[in-house]
Order: sequence, then C-alpha cells, then structure tokens
Amino acid sequence: MKIAIIGAGLTGAVVADKLSRLGHNVTVIEKSRGRGGRMNTKRLSWANCDMGAQYFTARDPQFINEIEQWQTDGLVEPWAFSPSLLRAKVLAASPDAELRYVATPEMNSIAKHLLKDKKLELNTKINHITNDDGKWLLWRDNMELVGIYDWLISTIPAEQAFELFADIPSIQNQIPHDVHEPCWAVTLATQGEVSDVLQGVFSREKVSWLARQNHKPQRQIEKRLTSEDKSGAKPQQKIDDLWNIHFDAAFTKQHIGVDSKNIQNIALDWLNELIINNNLGDGVRLVDGYAHFWRYARPAESYIAEYEKNKPTIIFDAEQQYAIIGDWAKGGRVEGAYLSAVECVDAFKSNSWT
Repeated sequence: MKIAIIGAGLTGAVVADKLSRLGHNVTVIEKSRGRGGRMNTKRLSWANCDMGAQYFTARDPQFINEIEQWQTDGLVEPWAFSPSLLRAKVLAASPDAELRYVATPEMNSIAKHLLKDKKLELNTKINHITNDDGKWLLWRDNMELVGIYDWLISTIPAEQAFELFADIPSIQNQIPHDVHEPCWAVTLATQGEVSDVLQGVFSREKVSWLARQNHKPQRQIEKRLTSEDKSGAKPQQKIDDLWNIHFDAAFTKQHIGVDSKNIQNIALDWLNELIINNNLGDGVRLVDGYAHFWRYARPAESYIAEYEKNKPTIIFDAEQQYAIIGDWAKGGRVEGAYLSAVECVDAFKSNSWT
C-alpha cells in the first residue's frame, strides 16, 4: 500500500512509523525544511530554541506507555518544577501534581527519531489534490505532480486541511475550519541575575506562558555566537538565561503583521516588569532574540469545550482511502496528536490493510 502523509509533526511521525512497521510504503511530505511541526526547535547561531510546545503531559494509558518507551530510548525526560501563576502583575506559587515531560535534547527529537529511516519530502508544499480512478494525485504550484498514492493521510491543522480539500466538497465539509488560535512565540537570550524561583509561569495578562528554557532537562546554554553586528563580525557575548514567552491569543490577534523586533521588545519589557515587580532581580539585558508567529498554535477554548461535549473521532474513509487527523481531532495537546495517529492505525488494522 503506497501512502502519502502530509505533515511531519508528531501525528505524521507516529502514523508513519506505525504504518511502516506494518509493511506499508509510506512517504511523508512536509512544507517546511524540518520535522516536528509545532513541537518545534529553532536552530539559531546563539541557541536552539523551543518555539512551539513547551512540554507535554500524559493521561491516556496508551500514551503513558509510549512515553515510557521514549524515556528508555533517551527521547524524553520529566521536567520537575513548581509552576507559578501571575495575576494582577503579582507572582504566586501554583503547585500542582501534574507530571510534565520535555523531549530531549530538543522538542523535535521524537519526530526526528521516528522519521529517521522514512521517505521524506521536505520543503514540499502540497497546493492541490485530485483523485483519479481511486488514486490520489498530489500537486505543487503550477500543477507540478509530486506523486500518486493509494492512500492519503492529512495530519496538518484543520484549517489548512480545509483549504487543501477545497476542490472536493464532500471531504471538505467534514473538516472543522475554525479550530485554532494564533500565538506570537518569542525566545530571549539575556544577561543579568534572576532568582531561581522563576522557571515556569502561567498568565492571563498579555502573555499566556513563560519558561526559563535553560532550566529544562538537557537545555544547558551552549557557548555560541550572537547575531552579526554592522561590521560583519560576530562578537561573543555571555548568555545567562534563555526565556520562552508565548503571548495570548487576544494580544496576538491585535498584533498580526507587527514587525518581529517590536514583538521581541514587548516581550523583554514584560519580562523585566515581571522580574522587578516581584523582587526577583534588577532586570535583564537583551543579548539576542527571535520571534515566530504561529497562525494555528493551539485549539481555542470554545473548540475544546465543543470537543469535550461531542467527543468526535478522526475522519477516516476506508472506501475512498483517506484520513484527516491531528491533535485537534482528539482534543488538542501533544497527547491528542499521538492518539489521533494511533486511532488511524487501529482503523487500518480493523480494515485488514496490514
């Protein structure tokens, strides 16, 4: 069975690995140059930055068992820290019993591991899909054919899948198209002493999440070069901390199209206000920074509420041989990405395509 999987995030990586183990001929097609999707690691001259998912949790027994195997394989470690909560600019301890994990040494390490021996088409954006006599034809711009496949599995965000199937209304009409909210994600490299109390913060004040990346497992700061200065030289500067800051959906929607440098400056001001107002230090100085706009960052609370009410399943059509899956199809979160892939593979097995 020749199968095309669109998307090399965790869902695509898991379903590709499991279907390959069942003997299928799998090709993973990804529009960007890397693997991991929203479990993203951005490699910069001065650091490797966790720009997407910051950690993940596990509740489902299947996912818990998988995490145990990933730990054995050296791909995952628990992140033990006591989270804080920010309200009215005041930081308070917010201890909980949640066990949080990070992929190691980078957030995209799991996807890279699962896809290491798979056929990959990176930097390949599929813009058009047709079905001819039961075969799926995938096309780039200018109707350049990428390949012909027996099965098609989409693992991309629902909104992108909705657009992809625009010429096949019978499929498109099954796909929700108002699922995700956007997020400006920023990583800041700073100098300056800050109390070790500050590690992970939940907030509803402009920022939804702050993490001190270098306090995560295997995220030690490496000695790297900062951005080029005007002379073209690359001066070495000491970095004390790396901070991951995710702005909330309301702020992000108000700042769509804003220059990324401005977003970095807003993030730095917010961080310094947090540090100074809560007597955690005298503030920090920016060494370098990077901002990324996630158009489809995480499912909206309204979508999650609807999902919890109706508990829909993945979209799987055994007769026409396509599936549309992703974290959004199982309620969001990294666990949802994994479970949607497992549900898809189980459907393959139940239809005797193994």
